[in-house]
Amino acid sequence: MNIAILIGVSKYSTLSQLPTCKIDVRKMKELIKGTGKFSEILFFEDDTDKYLIEPLIKDLLNKYKGQGIDELFFYYSGHGKTINEELYLSTSTTDVERLSETCLSNSWLDNIFRELNPKLMVKLI
Repeated sequence: MNIAILIGVSKYSTLSQLPTCKIDVRKMKELIKGTGKFSEILFFEDDTDKYLIEPLIKDLLNKYKGQGIDELFFYYSGHGKTINEELYLSTSTTDVERLSETCLSNSWLDNIFRELNPKLMVKLI
């Protein structure tokens, strides 16, 4: 089984807008679907608030935990910021004063993906 998680954040409440990220994530979705090898695709392009994305990623991974994942593909297009060696992927409601609370942290993603224990993990940011 192969799983893809695709996130494109174009609209931000506090950061500059990135209208092409919506195009990027749509094109990636077309590419992923075109391969025919992903049985599950979690796709975010409009509702890109951390409090929506994070639980849906957890739900998806819990659904397949222990089921022998061959490949997990993660794609993100949008703003990001590194502080003290931690990468934060911005969401639509990012608050630069509260990055850990309003962004997806790279370490959180890595930890939750490790729990799934895929044979191959590809993360494209």
